Amino acid sequence: MTIPANSICNKTGGPADPKWLKELDLAYDETIKLLDELAACGHDYKVLECLVLRDSPEEPTWCGLSKTSGVVSMNPHKHEARAIAHELGHGFEEVWRSKPGHREIGDPMCEAIRFFVEKRLGSDKRWKPREDWTIVLDVCCHDLEKFKKELDGKIAQLARE
Repeated sequence: MTIPANSICNKTGGPADPKWLKELDLAYDETIKLLDELAACGHDYKVLECLVLRDSPEEPTWCGLSKTSGVVSMNPHKHEARAIAHELGHGFEEVWRSKPGHREIGDPMCEAIRFFVEKRLGSDKRWKPREDWTIVLDVCCHDLEKFKKELDGKIAQLARE
């Protein structure tokens, strides 16, 4: 379930490191597995239509294109491959906040998605959730099952506060 080659647009002017691409595929696969689990609980997500590899110094970005898909831009020379989990989390959060009673919560939701992916992959000790983005993780006590249960409860309430 790797990212299809025809969905990757390399604008860096050179090949990406094969080791980075392998890590990207692992993180992508695990993120999709997690998002599929959440979809089975009634929480859909937007699919990745295209991954743009660029030389920009900007942070990785997600851009929702439609109600069902989006684009991620990353720099393979500066960004951690596993950051794809956070960016795909934006597609999840966009669908989640479109439900009645839910409002935008943004990066804290995306950081929770990455946290659970990191946990499954065996976290890279260098990565830790940003302290100012842990409110969703704090509500669910960093527990995936609680996260699933609280998506329409305490987490939705957070977005309303």
